[in-house]
Amino acid sequence: MDKSGPHSRDKQKATEKRTKEKKKKFSSRDVFYSVDHATSANSFYTCRFLSQKANREILDMQGDANAKFAWVE
Repeated sequence: MDKSGPHSRDKQKATEKRTKEKKKKFSSRDVFYSVDHATSANSFYTCRFLSQKANREILDMQGDANAKFAWVE
């Protein structure tokens, strides 16, 4: 950076300000809420997947039971 000009200090301050603005994009509260929502969504979809898997297993067991019952008749 050129420090010889009369406005060089202003340029330096502007550069420092832009650097600080780039670094601070999220507040800690925003980050916490983002992580919390992501965790909640992950838990929701994991439970939903496991529930669907359990439902498929139950339907398969019912299908097997119906097949055995039909064989007995």
